[in-house]
Amino acid sequence: MSIAAEHIGMWDGGTEAVSTESGFVELIGFTVGGQRFALRADEVAALMVRPRELPAAEGRPEVAGYTTLGRRLVPVFSLRALLGLPDGEVGHWTVLTRSERPLGVAVPGLEGYLCCPAESLRSDVPPEAPLGAQAVVGRGPGARYVISLAAVLRLVTH
Repeated sequence: MSIAAEHIGMWDGGTEAVSTESGFVELIGFTVGGQRFALRADEVAALMVRPRELPAAEGRPEVAGYTTLGRRLVPVFSLRALLGLPDGEVGHWTVLTRSERPLGVAVPGLEGYLCCPAESLRSDVPPEAPLGAQAVVGRGPGARYVISLAAVLRLVTH
C-alpha cells in the first residue's frame, strides 16, 4: 500500500498475488485491543477509510453495520468482537475480503503494509492466541499474530 493510497483512503488489492515463491509474504498490520495483528494481503480486496455505514440490527454485537459496494449491501463485522476481545473502538478502517460474496471487517488501528520473508512466519502459535491466529511474525513485544479473515468470518457466516 502506498502512502498516496493511505491518504486517499482506499487501497485496491489488485490482482497481484501474495507469493511465497519470491520468498516474501505481504501483510497488512494493525492493532486491536492493544494487540498487534496482520492480515495476509492476498485475502484483502480493498482497504478504505471506514465509509458511512447503515446501522446494524440489534442483537448481533459482531455486526458493526452495513456499507455499500457498488449496488451491493455488504455487512461490516467488528474484528474486535469476532476475535473475542474486550469492547472498545470498532475502527476507522474497513477491510473488504477477497471473495465472491464480499464482507467488511472494521479495524481500529491500521499500521500499514508489511513485506517480510516467508521464513519469518512461525507456526508456533501459543494456545492463548486470539481466534483465527494461524502464524506469528516477529518476536517479543513487536510480534504480530497473522490471522485469517476467511477463518474468522466463517464462524459468523456458516
